[in-house]
Order: sequence, then structure tokens, then C-alpha cells
Amino acid sequence: MQQTQTLHPKDLYSLPKDAVILDVRSKEEHAVQRLTLPHIHIPMEKLSAKTFLQDNNVTHKTPLYVVCGSGKRAPVAAQLLREGGFDAVFAVEGGLRACADRGQSMVHEKAHSSKISLAGQMRVTLGFFITILSLFSLGGVTQLLWGLLAIGVGCMLCDATAYRALTRIWAKAPWNK
Repeated sequence: MQQTQTLHPKDLYSLPKDAVILDVRSKEEHAVQRLTLPHIHIPMEKLSAKTFLQDNNVTHKTPLYVVCGSGKRAPVAAQLLREGGFDAVFAVEGGLRACADRGQSMVHEKAHSSKISLAGQMRVTLGFFITILSLFSLGGVTQLLWGLLAIGVGCMLCDATAYRALTRIWAKAPWNK
């Protein structure tokens, strides 16, 4: 296995004209912060040398400069591309964190998601039911106390058995598609 060639972040602005910068961070990371330089974004888990070659108007001779968040994923991605036949693949040392520390120009967006995670939806739903049942139990309705107990035990069993039925139901909700 060939050792990964690296590039110092300060050298990103003096790349050859035919060079391609590849950002392998997640979609969420890329949405929050990215280079101002032209680059291609493909999350690490979706990266394939063959697909990259077909989809991005590059050849096996095109110099590729791979960047990630902290410099850990880029060498792995560079190795994958090298094994896929690319000749000149470099990992940017320290990733975007190092680029930002050295004053490289970045695009910054607010980390914002209008979606509530499945775990968050579960907590909201369970909190709602437990609150309603607790309020009704204040009126002396003992059946509702048993309902509260059933929900609590159900939550514990779902987590203990890894079945997570309510999570499966919420995952199929239209807003989670």
C-alpha cells in the first residue's frame, strides 16, 4: 500500500489549473462550512472511483486534492481513489479545520435543520402522553395511573429489546421521508 501524499492547507490556492478539490465530508458538514474554491462534494460513504470518474469530467491523470473535516477521512478517500486507478491523489493535511485556522476563505452557514430527529420525536410523543395521563391522574382516575405505568414499562421494554416499535412507526411518517 502506497503512503498517502499530502498537501499543506496554505497550498490550496496554488494548485495546477486542471486540479480538482474533492470534499468528502457529510452533507450536513458541507452545508455548514465549505471552501470558497471550486470543489466537488461527495460524502465519503458514497465515494467510488469509478463513479467519480464517470460523473465529474476527470481522467485518471487529473490531480485530485481530497479534503475532509480534520484530516482523518481524506487519506482513506485518497487511498480508495488511488486503488481505483487515479495517479495523483493528495490528502489536505488537517482538513478544513486546518484551512480555517490558517485563514483560508470559507463559506459559513448556520447549522439549521427544521426536522426533529426520530429520537426527538419519540421524546416529544412520550412526554405528551405522560403529561396528559399525569394531569388526568390528578383527578383521582386510577386507571390513568396504570396507563402511565404501562407507557413507562413499554418504553423500558422497547429500549431493552431493541424493537423500538414507535420509532419504526415515526420513521414511516411522511415528514421523515
